[in-house]
Amino acid sequence: MKVCIQTREKIAERFKKCNQKILALGNETRQQIVAALLLSDHVGLRVGEIAKGTHLSHHLRILREAKIVSMYRKGTMNFYYLDAGDHEWEELSDLFRDISVIYRKAVSAGYPQNTHEEKEND
Repeated sequence: MKVCIQTREKIAERFKKCNQKILALGNETRQQIVAALLLSDHVGLRVGEIAKGTHLSHHLRILREAKIVSMYRKGTMNFYYLDAGDHEWEELSDLFRDISVIYRKAVSAGYPQNTHEEKEND
């Protein structure tokens, strides 16, 4: 039991460490930006090529601060591209995999799955 608690504490710490990336990817507009950059056949898109809408600069800034997107300048034009290295994506992938593993272990050990529903029915 103590090992399980320590494992969950470590996962919670890793979750906090990844919080900025998780929040950055948790917005639909930013997800559309990432998808557009993934689908691009060349490195770097201008804001107007990425998506239609308002506040794109705000969303791009959040993605840049989370180290998911970078920018380069060519003259007066700014080009945005995905810049998260393997480490960043692996860190997120490993975190979610480990959460899934610990959850499956908890369920197999009898962890209550529907406690909210059970409490509402009482």
